[in-house]
Amino acid sequence: MEMVIRKNIVKLGKHILLFALVISSLAGCTPSDKATVEKSLEISLKNAEIIESKDSHGGFHGDGTFFCSLECPSDSVLNQIESNEHWHELPLSDNLNKLVIGETDGMTTYYPVFADEDGNILFPQVENGYYFFKDRYDEAEDEYDDADVLNRGSYNFTFALYDSDNHKLYYCEIDT
Repeated sequence: MEMVIRKNIVKLGKHILLFALVISSLAGCTPSDKATVEKSLEISLKNAEIIESKDSHGGFHGDGTFFCSLECPSDSVLNQIESNEHWHELPLSDNLNKLVIGETDGMTTYYPVFADEDGNILFPQVENGYYFFKDRYDEAEDEYDDADVLNRGSYNFTFALYDSDNHKLYYCEIDT
């Protein structure tokens, strides 16, 4: 009888753990995702709500991509972006256009580094807005300059795009 009770308790424990894993995967993001974005982008996202969050980090040496999109209902985020020297008005620089959108220049084809498993670009086409770039490469001379980003064998940077027409913020970190 005691053995049967122990087996049932172990079974129950496994079911509770499985349930917790399913619930956490359905949620897709945690409050710490928003805090990560705030800290990285140097802005407050107090009234913003996460729409989507995907994280593929955890592979070899933590390589992967973290993508998050947020709805920003107030002008608070836009005001912070406009007054932050590390945010730049669109259009993207040539290097970032190659990395984010992809481009063929006749000799070289650049595929977007921020794409889902089917190759679809994670960032939407944005007409009016701002972008943020922070190079996390160990040997980067200026962490806010994308001039050398295409001359490397790996990428370690943060990129964000703010759509001022739709009040949405798209954030991505890549580590390869």
